[in-house]
Amino acid sequence: MERSASLRPANAPKSETYVMCAHRTFGPSPLSHRVRRHAVCFAAGLMVAAASVWHGATLAYATEPDAAASVAAGAVTVTSGMIAPTSSRDRQRLVVIGDSVGANLADGLKWAFRRSKIIKVSKRTKAGTGLARPDVYNWPRALRRVVRRERPDILVLLIGGNDRQDMRHKGRRYERFSKPWSREYVRRLERFADQLEESGAQIFWIGLPNVRSARMTRDYHRFNAWVRKAARARGQRFIPIRHLFETNGGGYSAYGRSVRGKRVRLRSRDGIHMSRHGSYLMGRYVAQEIMSDLPARIVGTASAKRAEAARRKDRKVQ
Repeated sequence: MERSASLRPANAPKSETYVMCAHRTFGPSPLSHRVRRHAVCFAAGLMVAAASVWHGATLAYATEPDAAASVAAGAVTVTSGMIAPTSSRDRQRLVVIGDSVGANLADGLKWAFRRSKIIKVSKRTKAGTGLARPDVYNWPRALRRVVRRERPDILVLLIGGNDRQDMRHKGRRYERFSKPWSREYVRRLERFADQLEESGAQIFWIGLPNVRSARMTRDYHRFNAWVRKAARARGQRFIPIRHLFETNGGGYSAYGRSVRGKRVRLRSRDGIHMSRHGSYLMGRYVAQEIMSDLPARIVGTASAKRAEAARRKDRKVQ
């Protein structure tokens, strides 16, 4: 009794499929038997081939991103919210500084740029800080340290959410949002913007989002107006993000559409910070805005046009 040898090569990967028509031979086989045997082998081969084609199509479908969640962003492509790999050798060092909401943004940007070969994201945030209390944390001093150590090409800031408090200046106490308080706060903000300008990095100020408290949201609008004015006076970019987390009527909502278009919780239960989905949504949007502003020498002219088109499309969707 003989058994046919396996058709699998000795060095073949186990994941590949080979058809082996094993049979027994009992002396001379009639022609009809041989025809039937080869017909069986041929049919088995067709079945395996069909299964392979179906399996490949299934994998292709399973890994194909949702078209509604795919959008070009400069030299990178945002696919289901994630920025795909690029081929540029000129990698930019992006540093996020700010408070705990800034940390949410940094997490979102790290996720969005996690496969990018153009942008490397670093998080240098500190919870409970701002410009109102340098005795708690001195951001001008911290910025000098960050610039010296990181040598950033891009600085992204989200700060101000903790500055709704009284300030002390030269031994005097200023009540929150009083005229002396406002003058001193704007002075600190402008000096900080000047310091940012001296770093030589591209500067992106991110506006404070709306929050559950209507009073806090109104105060945040005031901070955003001051930041926008200081940024524009120095040629720095201000990116508002409030629209990402608003209802159709402009109110606060803890829920909204994720980067994949599903309705999910975007905000944490404190009504201020972001959930994981909220961080991803914020990170994807800011990433698109940043990529659209990078010089053509980094992302290429065609990529810059794609980023601008993606930004306009995203704004229409929002």
